[in-house]
Amino acid sequence: MTTLRYDDYPTIPNEEAVWILRPITLTFPIDPVPDGWTPCIHPEGRLYFYHSQKRIYTDANVRDYTIRGILAVLESRLNGIIREQGLELPPDCELMLGLESRPISGGYNWLYYYVDHKTRSLFWLTEFDIFTILEPDVPCIRSPSDVKYAIEAKYWTHCEMYPYNHEISEDVFTELSGLLTFAAVDTLTALTSTVTYRHDEVHRMMGLVKATKAIAHSEYATVIVGRLMGLLAQQRYLNRYGHTYARQNRTQSVLNIKKHPRTPLITLLSPLFWNAPEVHLRGLEKIWIDGIICILPWSDFIGKLQGEWQEFVLYATVLLNANVAFLAIPSVDDGSKQLSAAQISSNLSIVTSVGSILLGLLLIRQHRVKSKDTADDAWRYLSSRKHPTLGLETLAIIYSLPYALLMWAMVTFLLAFSFECFSTPDRVGVFFFAAVWIAITILVGWCIFTGWESSGTPLMDTLLAWRERVFPTGKEDEDGNNNDSSGEASSINKGAKAKRIARKWLTQLSQHRIFPHKNDRPMMEMQDRASSTV
Repeated sequence: MTTLRYDDYPTIPNEEAVWILRPITLTFPIDPVPDGWTPCIHPEGRLYFYHSQKRIYTDANVRDYTIRGILAVLESRLNGIIREQGLELPPDCELMLGLESRPISGGYNWLYYYVDHKTRSLFWLTEFDIFTILEPDVPCIRSPSDVKYAIEAKYWTHCEMYPYNHEISEDVFTELSGLLTFAAVDTLTALTSTVTYRHDEVHRMMGLVKATKAIAHSEYATVIVGRLMGLLAQQRYLNRYGHTYARQNRTQSVLNIKKHPRTPLITLLSPLFWNAPEVHLRGLEKIWIDGIICILPWSDFIGKLQGEWQEFVLYATVLLNANVAFLAIPSVDDGSKQLSAAQISSNLSIVTSVGSILLGLLLIRQHRVKSKDTADDAWRYLSSRKHPTLGLETLAIIYSLPYALLMWAMVTFLLAFSFECFSTPDRVGVFFFAAVWIAITILVGWCIFTGWESSGTPLMDTLLAWRERVFPTGKEDEDGNNNDSSGEASSINKGAKAKRIARKWLTQLSQHRIFPHKNDRPMMEMQDRASSTV
């Protein structure tokens, strides 16, 4: 409702006007307005009107006789409701009247709300569906206290939209300074602060508030303070401020919702894509909590992805050139019509390199041309990509494609090179190549193992879980004491005991940091040092 000024604004006909300035014209007044109405100009430039006796604000052009008549009818009906129901309004409350044009059927939708400055709230004369003005639609609203700060945010927006005759008190300046000071400390000391601005941005806000005190009695101060207080009140509403279940950090969910299990799609594709989809999915899940998104971690997440995609495109281009040069070696291309294993592997590397380049360029352009610079844009983007069953898995898989194809291009290129190396009749050279390849394979496997350990689920547990699914062995006694008298049962117990001993040994190795990087955080995780949401 308060955004009606920006969404439903009047226009003028594109016609050439004939107008002559009279001699010695020194003043340029606004067209005459009806008695009782005061024309007011917002610092942004929009003209609105205020009736001092009735305490009515409106954006509608009261200079138009028809518009003024519609507003009079709306006011009369509201006064009739007050008389019929015997309502007693708070003293010095204000009324906002608005007209929303209906482009198809014609006419206007009548809009109104009352404002009480003492309680910083908006109210209506009849039952009102509050969810029509709450943005976004926060679930699980059960009591008036849940929407307290949402209503207060609308109140400050009213002060921002209609600053005339609204002077900011010293207490409000003190409150705003305290809020910003705490926000600055929180963003400086907490990695996942619920504050939606960076530390330097909050620090600049504090400086602006101090400068605003010098113009405390002007409408500019009302607009500045109203906007900042409205933003902070909206954040309190989204984070359930004042409740025992209030959100303490941006990665915390306040809803008792069972975590969406991974579907077979990402379970199967994640290992094939080098675990990149799982990493991206965890990053997206940390950004989008309870259907609410913060623009700072989203911007950092997309910025990192764009930087990675650019690097992948560069690496894939270099690898493409390497494959072309490799195929030009005479010993690789001997002119026969039948392709060798080295040629097949190199051609596969070329195809996957080109795929990585194309997908990387497409994703970079999509997020540059259609930039999601605001929380509203990011929220709409993620909502449109969220599948009812798969959730954000498809988006995570798409984001991982440039990296996955580049890795497979590298693997197939190394495979082609190994085919060429091992095709030589020199036994000494073959043994030497084999030793080097085995050493490199061990190092790469070690890197993958430690990296997987840091993803949250140890690789050994994952492998054992997969083995249990493929070859189920049944539930075994934890202590390994089975009194079954048959020899077959005894052998089964011995095998189960050996498995438990092996698992225990591997766990002890992990606890003693045989793998020193197992607790390192994944490179793709969102680690936000800084701190608008929807």
